[in-house]
Amino acid sequence: MKHLGYSAWVSVNGTPLIEYEAKAEGSKISCWIPSEVGQRFIVHFENLGSLTVAGDLYLDGQSAAGRTAYPRKKTTIDLTGFTSGPTTQKPFIFLKLETTDDDSLLNKTNADLGEIELVIREIIVERDMSFEERKITNYSEGKVHERTKKAIAHRAGLGKEITTGLNTFVKTRTIRDIVTFVFRYRPIGVLRANDIAPPLATSGKRPANDIIDISELTDSEDEGDDEERIAVLQAQLATLQNKQRRRKRIKLDPDVKAEAEDRPRLSGEVIDLT
Repeated sequence: MKHLGYSAWVSVNGTPLIEYEAKAEGSKISCWIPSEVGQRFIVHFENLGSLTVAGDLYLDGQSAAGRTAYPRKKTTIDLTGFTSGPTTQKPFIFLKLETTDDDSLLNKTNADLGEIELVIREIIVERDMSFEERKITNYSEGKVHERTKKAIAHRAGLGKEITTGLNTFVKTRTIRDIVTFVFRYRPIGVLRANDIAPPLATSGKRPANDIIDISELTDSEDEGDDEERIAVLQAQLATLQNKQRRRKRIKLDPDVKAEAEDRPRLSGEVIDLT
């Protein structure tokens, strides 16, 4: 995505993920991207201006990484993982969302679940800093209540720790926020079910957008991972229910003009189908 003179994207295996329905509002721009369990991802941004900026990364609402970009130096900055030590890092990876029926978590805020957010800020670099002085000290990968997972099956997590070169850090002072990029990630089947991503090419009498091939959503049959199938079927059910309500309304009152389809959105609501 590009906005206000800056650009950012998410890549997997060196290839940028396809971005769907990019929408800008003020200084924020957002889009949808497909996610797949086990995929390692990297967040990139470009600094083509004359300012020294920081790219601060948040995964599911948690601070996860930050990089400084100086003008007239390397323009593309890569955020590859969570810095776990002076010479170690845990790569970013899409993982299965773990749920629980523990009611103590029922009221826990999950508004940012399913989002990768990058905030570009103008900064002043004050001095070098040690690893121990960093504000980002840990990353929680806890469970969420099964009734508040927003019909998604994935989360942005951390992979196994790897050894890197010596990590360097600087202490900065923020002048202002410039632009915010939000990547909302979902399984590709969920994006198709909500008409965000194009449907698969199909044959037969039924319309393509009424057919969902959920076989592609299982990463491994041995893992017994049905969460993605459930999320897709929930989205498909909501779509069909909306169509049925519109048909009934038109049938009861032929003078009523059909309204635009109220497709099930995935952005912030709590879904409880129990």
